[in-house]
Amino acid sequence: MKKIFFSFYILLIFKSLTFAGEYPTTSRSYAMADASVVFCDINSIFSNQAGLSFLLKPNFSVGLANRYFVKEINTRTFAAGFPTQSGTWAVAYSYFGYSKYNENKVGLAYAKDLKIVSVGLQLDYFYTQIADEYGSKGIPAAEVGILSEPVENFFVAAHVFNPWRAKMTDSPDEHLPTILKIGLGYDFSGKFLLTFESEKDLDKTAIYKMGAEYRIFEKLFLRTGISAKPVLNTFGLGLKFSRWNVDIAFSRHEYLGYSSQINVGFIW
Repeated sequence: MKKIFFSFYILLIFKSLTFAGEYPTTSRSYAMADASVVFCDINSIFSNQAGLSFLLKPNFSVGLANRYFVKEINTRTFAAGFPTQSGTWAVAYSYFGYSKYNENKVGLAYAKDLKIVSVGLQLDYFYTQIADEYGSKGIPAAEVGILSEPVENFFVAAHVFNPWRAKMTDSPDEHLPTILKIGLGYDFSGKFLLTFESEKDLDKTAIYKMGAEYRIFEKLFLRTGISAKPVLNTFGLGLKFSRWNVDIAFSRHEYLGYSSQINVGFIW
């Protein structure tokens, strides 16, 4: 019983002090403080589905996030994207928590390049389970995003999570957060990517984030990022081996300490 109460206490702290959207990210995103709304790869399924329209081949990714070295708040993720002539289809799954308390998210996404702008839509289903007599609850939600490149190598993007304010219970105060993201990114000749992002939960103060990615060699990337309120410093690296990608990220939270995350991806 003490372990259950301790785990719920850690979950409460985690949800109140981390990013406004405590929903899954990939290691590349996390290494750049989640300033990833302008990404154009499989990582986009967790940040802005419009970026999936840039996929040229089927992509797969699995990940594990270890927050503050507390196994009860680990997050496991899976994503797969499949480009077709009519657009890109993708699926994602994430599992947060442990046997006594867990949150599951399943998503089906579609993205289309409309030349001037790319658009993406994702339908989600959230399923929360609490042990013993507390039971479980499932609710549908949605995400929509746009991504544009008005000038070569300069990207502008926006994303909305839960636009219709899906409710968790009949109480007006129990609902999934509605989160808006607006971001900019510039790719300096394929060697250096700089991103800026503002994230606003309608019920919380806005978060401002900045990320940077530097390609040292063709197959090695260094990344770092910072976000404010709360202050979070992140860093990581990415490696490419033929069709395989390995991304590792670390962070230091001003209150909770260190975290780590790893993703392994494969391009078909």
